[in-house]
Amino acid sequence: IDGYMAVYRRLVGRVVAEVADDGRRLTGRTILAIFGHPDDESLAWGGTLARVADAGALVVLLCTSRDER
Repeated sequence: IDGYMAVYRRLVGRVVAEVADDGRRLTGRTILAIFGHPDDESLAWGGTLARVADAGALVVLLCTSRDER
């Protein structure tokens, strides 16, 4: 999991940096965000995903569980 999160942070950070650095829009790009639990996207990445969505990217969320115990 730690390796996965490190790769994910680098990839998302690169996209957000593109928007912040030169103001390029992300229209036509798709961000696939994969999370293990239903609330992970809002707790960990909500602000980042909102930022790329505001920049025009299509954000697709994939939850790999139903929060079963």
